[in-house]
This record gives sequence, structure tokens and C-alpha cells, in this order.
Amino acid sequence: MESDGLVGRIARGDFFSVLPGGFFVLLMAALAMYPPAQTTDFIAAIRPLADGIRENPYYLVLVIFGAFLIGSVIRSLPLVWAERVSPPFHSRFPFHAQLKGALKDLTDNCQAAMFRPEASPDLSKDINRNIWNYWKDTLCCHNEKAFHFYQSFEIRARYAAGLVWAGIGGMIASMTMFMRCPHAALQTIVVSALIYLAFSYNLRRARDAEARALLFLFIAHQQSGPSAPGSA
Repeated sequence: MESDGLVGRIARGDFFSVLPGGFFVLLMAALAMYPPAQTTDFIAAIRPLADGIRENPYYLVLVIFGAFLIGSVIRSLPLVWAERVSPPFHSRFPFHAQLKGALKDLTDNCQAAMFRPEASPDLSKDINRNIWNYWKDTLCCHNEKAFHFYQSFEIRARYAAGLVWAGIGGMIASMTMFMRCPHAALQTIVVSALIYLAFSYNLRRARDAEARALLFLFIAHQQSGPSAPGSA
């Protein structure tokens, strides 16, 4: 069935999107619980872990399973929380002003876009969660290909959010290592901060793209109704 294939594709996307953040948190937690020697740098600190996996390959299964569990917990956190801990520390999702601007562009260029303004949603008021979820449910019920395309944007946003939390977790773990191994702690806190900053700004772009994608896909679905241009 097509829906079974859709669920499978989404599940695979979710699986690979949670692993990086989960793995980094697991790695940093291991370093915090078993800190390296005083003079050890970050690469030398993780070498015993790599040696252990090489000597006992079945440890890799446990590492992947642990990373998936931690990543799944991180994934369950609302995306709006990740936005609120990322610069500029507030959430504007679903970016109502940007969506109004995008809809105005379509309306102003309706002939070029083959767009029927009367079949578009009214964005004069703010979009609440119920409206947003209704758009998603409509695509899921009536246009699975469009819904799968939208899900690819949502997965990217969740991937970025997972690494935002991973960066925060890494910085916290690094701070607990400072008294015992300042060299490795300094390196890990820099790596964690870079991950946090990079994916904080990436999260904003991903959420903006997600909002625009859902709006355009919902409009396209409505435009393809019986009175769409070119229909009988």
C-alpha cells in the first residue's frame, strides 16, 4: 500500500535524524562519567572508546541502540522549546508575517503562478496550532505525496533541533570535566558550542522553510480542486 511506503520512508528518516544528536550526547555523557587523564586531549580521550568497539564489535550495537534511545527522547521535545533556547531566544513559528508575504507574492503574480486567490486560506489573523495541524491532516488524508514532501522539511527541522540539544548537553558535560581534565574539557566545550550555534541558526532556516512548504502544499492541494485552472 502507498500509505505503508509513506510510513516506512518517514520512519527511516526519523531514525537517521535522531542518531547524530543522540550519539553526541551519549559520547559526552561517557566522557563526563569516565573523564580522561589530566593531560589528555579530546581525540586521545575518545580513543579508548574506539578501541573498545574495535575489540568487541557487538558494543557498536549497544552504542547505536543507546544513541537512538537518547535521540528519540530529544526528538520528543517540542520544537518550540529548541527555538526558545536558540538565538534570539524566542519562537515566531509558524512565521505568520513571512507566510502573509509569500501569499501576497502569489496573489500579486496570480497569472504567472496560475494561482486562484479565492481558493487560498485567509491569513489576516494569526495561525494557531489547530489550523496548522488541520493543514497537515488534510494533506495526510488526501495527498500523501505532498504530505511526505512536507515531512522531509519537518525531519530537517527536528534534526537541527536534536543537535541544538546535543550542543547544550555537550557544554554541560564539558563543564563537569573542567576540574579533572581541563584540556579535554576546553576542547569539548568549544566543539559543543560550535554545534549549538551552527544548528541554532540552521533551525531557524529549517522552520521557516517548513512553514512555507506546508502553506504552499496546502494551497496547491486546494487549487487542484474541481474549479482549478484547466479542469473540466
